[in-house]
Amino acid sequence: MILLATWWGRGGGGGGPTGRRHRRRADGSTPPSKGRRAGVVLSRVRGPGCSGGGRAPGGFGVGGRQQVPAEAEHVALFVQIESAEAVENIEKILAVDGIDGVFVGPSDLAASMGVLGRQSHPDVVASVRRVITAATAAGMPVGVNAFDPEVARGYASDGVDFLLVGADVAMLARGSENLAAAWVPAEDESGRASS
Repeated sequence: MILLATWWGRGGGGGGPTGRRHRRRADGSTPPSKGRRAGVVLSRVRGPGCSGGGRAPGGFGVGGRQQVPAEAEHVALFVQIESAEAVENIEKILAVDGIDGVFVGPSDLAASMGVLGRQSHPDVVASVRRVITAATAAGMPVGVNAFDPEVARGYASDGVDFLLVGADVAMLARGSENLAAAWVPAEDESGRASS
């Protein structure tokens, strides 16, 4: 698999969620044979099997020009829908050639709707469902974060293609709390640890 930097990570950014701006993002995420992204074939990814030189087994980082045309077959561009404006423009966004799917971020969406921290607010859920319906009608995969189990089940019933039901930071926090509860002695009324 070839990992590409996101459009934002390549110096993009700014601008609102309209079809025209998503067209530029799609062009910037597609190799030169189909878009306008530079023909970069190396990555800064480090991991199992990678040497200090950044090459992985199987010749990743080797092959240069012959690798670029094949790259487009292994790249999918998913746009994030994270504002009320993006929801309002979802049909225009989905019509952009080069976009392969959508991911809804209900936390930022809730903030843009004036209900910060309330991803399960009925208006936020209705907006997410609007995106799911539009993406499904367009034949495009759609996914969403949903940490409230009841809301997550609803999105699953709505037909999302992927569903994130947990976040690394929340799982780390709950695991740490559980370990502390099991291993850190409780304090008595005097403030001393009791055994």
